[in-house]
Amino acid sequence: MRTKAIAMSLVALLALAMLAVPGPALAAKGQGNAPPPAPGQVPPPAGANCRATIALQPTDFGLTLVASGNAVKRSDKNGLRQTFTVEVDALVPAGTVFAVFVNGTSLAGTITMAVPVGAVVAIGTLDLSNANATALPLGVDPVCGITSVVVTDTDGNIILSGSF
Repeated sequence: MRTKAIAMSLVALLALAMLAVPGPALAAKGQGNAPPPAPGQVPPPAGANCRATIALQPTDFGLTLVASGNAVKRSDKNGLRQTFTVEVDALVPAGTVFAVFVNGTSLAGTITMAVPVGAVVAIGTLDLSNANATALPLGVDPVCGITSVVVTDTDGNIILSGSF
C-alpha cells in the first residue's frame, strides 16, 4: 500500500515538473511551442489537412474515477479550418475541473465536468476551433502537429492519456 502511494506521488510530481518546463524559445517569438520533431520525423506543415480520433486510456488513478475519453483533431482547407476536441466521462462531482495538455507541456484548455439530469457519470468537453477567426492556443495550432494528449486533475494527477 505504501509503495503504491509513493508511486502515485512520483507520478504527480513528474506531471507537475512537466508543467514547470517552459516551452522552446520560439514561443516567445510567437511562433508556437510545439516540440521539435523526433529524428527522421518531418513535422506537418502549418496548412496540412488531417483527421484523426483516438481513445484516451485511463491511468490507474483514472480507473478509480471510472474515467474514459477520446480526442479528435481535424484540419480542412489546408489549415484554414481546424478543430481539436477532447471528451471525458468520469465518476466525479459536477464542477470538477480537468486540464488538457498536448505534446507534453502545452495547455490546450480546461474541462468543467457536468452531471446530466438522471445520470451518475459526469461528462465534459473541450472544443477548440479557429472558426470565426478565433485563434487556437499556442501548441494546439497546427492541430495536425498534435501527437499526444494528457488529461489531469487540478492536483496534477494524470487521469487519461493517448497518442495520435
